[in-house]
Amino acid sequence: MVVFNYSGREINAKIVYYGPGLSGKTTNLEHIYGTTAPHLRGKMVSMKTKVDRTLFFDFLPIEGGEIAGFKVRFLLYTVPGQVYYNATRKLVLKGADAVVFVADSQAEELAANRESFKNLQENLKEHGKDIATIPMVVQYNKRDLQSILPVDKLESELNKRGVPSFESTATVGTGVFETLGAATRMVMAELREQLIQDQKNNEENLDGQELSFGCVPEPSEAQGEVEQGAQDSSTIKDKVSDVPSPGEEPSPASASTGDSCPSVKQATATQTAEAPLVYEPSPRDPEPAPVDCEGGSPVTVEAGVPGGKQMRIPVKLSQGGKSGHVVVNLAVDVEIVVDGEDE
Repeated sequence: MVVFNYSGREINAKIVYYGPGLSGKTTNLEHIYGTTAPHLRGKMVSMKTKVDRTLFFDFLPIEGGEIAGFKVRFLLYTVPGQVYYNATRKLVLKGADAVVFVADSQAEELAANRESFKNLQENLKEHGKDIATIPMVVQYNKRDLQSILPVDKLESELNKRGVPSFESTATVGTGVFETLGAATRMVMAELREQLIQDQKNNEENLDGQELSFGCVPEPSEAQGEVEQGAQDSSTIKDKVSDVPSPGEEPSPASASTGDSCPSVKQATATQTAEAPLVYEPSPRDPEPAPVDCEGGSPVTVEAGVPGGKQMRIPVKLSQGGKSGHVVVNLAVDVEIVVDGEDE
């Protein structure tokens, strides 16, 4: 399964080399590792036995360029070819984005190729994948030996699906990068389709929605009436008529009646006539200040406009003479009136 790292703008794709024992899977990875520039490859991890058989798996990360601004890294794995390591093969195959089936071209290994191919089909099915649809490449290795089968015979036995196939002699590198290139191109094509589909889904989900990125919405008709005739629409008094200046008593419209507490809507300087804007505080912003009122529960003035600075202006509430604060976003030009003098 392709892994997207959005914070690091990276994509990790997994390609698994599958096939019977000693067919040349590890030899493929060793040649890729030995001929790839060091800055484009990671460290190769190989677990082999004394008889040159892979015990668990081989692993080799390779840089694969970029797609849609994402850096692509291919993680190359091999599986042990021996039948009694099937549990390991199944585990390594999990999450594969493409498979390279490495077949042994020798006539005496045809039965082993068939068995390994059938095992691949079964293990893919257990992971919920179909061998008829997964990106796949077939490599006919050991073409330098004498007792080899014709490619047509191998194709009829192992490539009924008609996927890209290559003749290879992995010990000298023949056909190794051709095989890898075909597999990576298939994965890149899948990635492009997935990214395009994700983009379409995002557009469909956002269709008809109004997005706000920390900006105050356009004023409503009610606000337009309040602002008519104003010379400077950037002042707090012009934008929100019910927010009192320090030292002033709030108007009846800005305070609660009876014993109820003033609401957040009344105390928020960035609210509009349509709907108030509520912002979550950022880590560097001050904590919101609770306002205690007689006869009711405390309310909290929401603070923290992303990317802006705030000023806390003390005000007096009409009920009980309690004090509170109005939080002003200084990302816009504001006029603060103190004791009748401009600052």
